[in-house]
Amino acid sequence: MSLWENVRVADIAAPKKYALTGGPFGSNLVSRDYKPTGVPVIRGSNLSTESTFSFDNFVFVSEEKADALLPNNAYPGDLVFTQRGTLGQVGLIPKECEYSRFVISQSQMKLTVDETKADPYFVYFYFRSPTTVHAIQNRTITSGVPHINLETLRNFEVPLPSLPTQQRIAEILSNYDRLIDNNTRRIALLESSIHRLYQEWFVYLRFPGWEKVAIVDGVPEGWSKRPLAKYVSTQYGYTDSASTEVVGPKYLLGTDINKKSHK
Repeated sequence: MSLWENVRVADIAAPKKYALTGGPFGSNLVSRDYKPTGVPVIRGSNLSTESTFSFDNFVFVSEEKADALLPNNAYPGDLVFTQRGTLGQVGLIPKECEYSRFVISQSQMKLTVDETKADPYFVYFYFRSPTTVHAIQNRTITSGVPHINLETLRNFEVPLPSLPTQQRIAEILSNYDRLIDNNTRRIALLESSIHRLYQEWFVYLRFPGWEKVAIVDGVPEGWSKRPLAKYVSTQYGYTDSASTEVVGPKYLLGTDINKKSHK
């Protein structure tokens, strides 16, 4: 790394107009401009810490409004940074996505990288590292709402190895990122399945064979109601949970395998 060259962000911006730019002035993009469909507006919620970019919770503006905000347009392959809010957030718009362009909000800045000098994924991973996030936060302007500005980003230095080395590093990190994304989605699916199974069995009482079981005193025949205090240690002061009842099959409620401390 001692042979890597430190370059300013401005020096790796693409040689074209609006390659490194901030969001629109506040009055130029307001909530009444939002439409049900159109050109998506990138906000802080789209710069997820768990993925390269989040396509959830978009708001939209018309094509005409996006044209009027041309200096604030971003495109697939661009990096987007938070200017105010959660400083240190960064996202990379995937090159393959359903939208051909975006508009950045007042709280964002965007960079189109000159790919003859730097790999966008390498730059993205550099800005996502905890050391870089801390360095950005140390440059916070505290007058008014804490923020950084375009000049701060323009002069921020990035250590760059050769382009092939950047691409190799980015490829390795991207593979790990995709693995993490896949595992995160699988975990979310499993949690959703567990939640639905619990609802089916213990809320809607549609457990296996429920059609042949009579309901007695509000619970399936063979099930029992027991005080919650029988199974957990309770600490009173803000809520009395001792009278809460636990419902379940007698064979399960007859055991103490689920005992745990409740604070």
